[in-house]
Amino acid sequence: MVNVKSLISDKLEAWVPVRGYGGLKIKVGYISRPISKKIREDSTEKSWDPKLGTMVETLNEDKFIDLFVEHAIKDWSGMTVAVLARLVPVDASAIEDKDQSIPYSHDDAVSIVKESTVLDEWLNQTVMNLESFRNRN
Repeated sequence: MVNVKSLISDKLEAWVPVRGYGGLKIKVGYISRPISKKIREDSTEKSWDPKLGTMVETLNEDKFIDLFVEHAIKDWSGMTVAVLARLVPVDASAIEDKDQSIPYSHDDAVSIVKESTVLDEWLNQTVMNLESFRNRN
């Protein structure tokens, strides 16, 4: 007899190309429903509202993005200054080599996701779609 619960895994990762952005590939982690719920819960702050006379919940957007990126982006390849300039507004005038590679760091990933609607939308479509993780290394 198969125990379905023991087969379910939320530890899926895959290298996925970001179409239209040169050779940019992002190693993404699958965000299952329980992980998504936990990210939201951990990013929600409760405080007393004296006007309403009740507790209110507020989403801490910075914390949400930090936790989301922690689960969603594991690494990248092909992130260059030229690619970055297509994702977010940058002052690339001081950089001579626009093809210079930008190594992955969590802090840089958070900064890019905060500023790039394009990458944010792509991530949301990719990391919660199980098809993104089928037959990929």
